[in-house]
Amino acid sequence: MPEKIYPPALTPYGLDPSCLTVVKATRDTDVLWAMEEALRSSSFVAVLGELKEISMTASRRLQLAAEENDALTILLRPATKTPRLSAAVQRWRIMATPSHPRGFAAMLNEPGNACWKTTLFRSRGGTPGAWLLEWCDETDHLALAPPVCDRPDQPHNAGLTG
Repeated sequence: MPEKIYPPALTPYGLDPSCLTVVKATRDTDVLWAMEEALRSSSFVAVLGELKEISMTASRRLQLAAEENDALTILLRPATKTPRLSAAVQRWRIMATPSHPRGFAAMLNEPGNACWKTTLFRSRGGTPGAWLLEWCDETDHLALAPPVCDRPDQPHNAGLTG
């Protein structure tokens, strides 16, 4: 079951809840139809949908509709061991990971900020890679998690000594 959207929670991120259109559909075909119609209408700057399955033909139709009006299109799909074909320009795998408590949180054995392992495994015209991201409550932004961003800029010399 998809999570419910609480429109007032979008306000701190600069999104006006009155500009949000929510369509609830139970069948994948209905979700695809609503997404494609929204993309082709040129009234939306972004469209998000959640599907269990999508054919290559249907993903290509969405991709063409998104390009037609230059709209951000996000398609959420459940995790699978082997990714299926898609016409998406970028394909990401995002998984929650344990947090890295620091400061008082670490001393009190409290959880740290929310963390995700993100993997860009397909990017047309880009380079795939993997990043550990952390939500920062103080700045309301995602950032590279400290184990990644606090590393030295030069590799450690781990040569063998005799």
